[in-house]
Amino acid sequence: MMAPASVIDYLIVHELCHFNHKRHNAEFWNEVDKYCPEYQKQVAWLKVYGVALEV
Repeated sequence: MMAPASVIDYLIVHELCHFNHKRHNAEFWNEVDKYCPEYQKQVAWLKVYGVALEV
């Protein structure tokens, strides 16, 4: 199963934000939101379908 492009974009943003923020605190999520404003939708998709993804 492949993830939608929006989910892949979110994952990239999420990981890049870890360069500035090591923890998932409010500052981290604010930065994610700055680059991926609908990230909550991508998180929800991953919770439902993430286990079926293959790397």
